[in-house]
Amino acid sequence: MSTTQNSSSTPKFENELDASFWNQRWISGQTGWDIGYASPPLVKFMEGYPNKDAAILIPGCGNAYEAAHFADNGFSNITLVDISEEAVSRLREKFKHTPQIKIHCEDFFKHQGKYDLILEQTFFCAQVLQRREEYVKKMASLLNKTGKLAGVLFGVSFGESGPPFGGDEKEYRELFSAEFHIDKLEPCYNSIAPRAGSELFFVFTKKQNLYRSHHSMSHECLLLYFYADWCGSCQTMQTVMDRLKDKIPENTEVVKIDLDKNHKLASIYQIRSVPAFILLKSGKEKWRKSGIMTACELEQIILQYNN
Repeated sequence: MSTTQNSSSTPKFENELDASFWNQRWISGQTGWDIGYASPPLVKFMEGYPNKDAAILIPGCGNAYEAAHFADNGFSNITLVDISEEAVSRLREKFKHTPQIKIHCEDFFKHQGKYDLILEQTFFCAQVLQRREEYVKKMASLLNKTGKLAGVLFGVSFGESGPPFGGDEKEYRELFSAEFHIDKLEPCYNSIAPRAGSELFFVFTKKQNLYRSHHSMSHECLLLYFYADWCGSCQTMQTVMDRLKDKIPENTEVVKIDLDKNHKLASIYQIRSVPAFILLKSGKEKWRKSGIMTACELEQIILQYNN
């Protein structure tokens, strides 16, 4: 076991719960989120996770029952982050003979590292609503290419007087799709009894770096054009794409992607039919459409997102 000391943390928002709040909750025993054992949805998910040496992060880990379970089952590189000094003090004692678990007492939003998998369990719901976009971006920044964020989210609303703070599937899809591909987001079938029917299980794959492994991101805007040689509509689009080259700004690149030679990339971008177009700006998806389009229509889309 290794540890990192706490750094000072000042609330970013007026209604944000800071380190002293969470520390006092631990000292007073007000830990209603603690279920006393490893979360069944996470345990089940990790039973099918093949890489025992993967770098795993569990933020807002609390008593870290999941970490203990995973370490007992052969996972060798687990990092825990919690903002409460009291919680971390207990973890240090608990895992003092468990070298495969590293512990950091710090603000998650200041944490630095790179991970293959981040597990979410009652941490997102503890963040004030104003930090949700920041949470998504921070998670993506901590993941390696093809890295995954997985776990459970509350699928019901608790209003703005939390924590916990909830939401719904539509809201989460819109929020996380800026940085992640939505591999799975569905009702959780194995929640603990008090949360049955109120949780969503999810698996998200980091989006931006997946694309970087195939194409240069030196241009501000990229128009991905998925096609297939056997597609009649794609043959029609060839003339259109040739015309488009002379109409787009210098900071935009058109990338042609043969569907039959790039099955993995097509799966990542969830391409169901061709021709298909996706516009990325600074690595983030801004627009997509399938079917025949004119050069003028495509030019207008590109110019719209270049402003």
